[in-house]
Amino acid sequence: MIHQKDIVRIDIPTVDCYNPDNEHLGCLNEYEFITLRYMILKDKLEGYYIVDRSRRYNISSLGMIENHPDGVFDYIQKISSNMINLRCRS
Repeated sequence: MIHQKDIVRIDIPTVDCYNPDNEHLGCLNEYEFITLRYMILKDKLEGYYIVDRSRRYNISSLGMIENHPDGVFDYIQKISSNMINLRCRS
């Protein structure tokens, strides 16, 4: 049985986003960031980027993070992969 003490508490991750003029758009959470990526793709915008751990990562006009850094908005993918692996072993 799972109890309250067993629940993993996770701080909502954010990432610093910037436009081509180096204007800080804010510390966006995953939902806000995916919306920004959608807007970039929809309007084929260029020059947007994020900064994570003092490194710059460009966002392509296709809304993709170039050289996607490990640990940036990948928790759901990782835990989903673990769930699929557990199901396959059952």
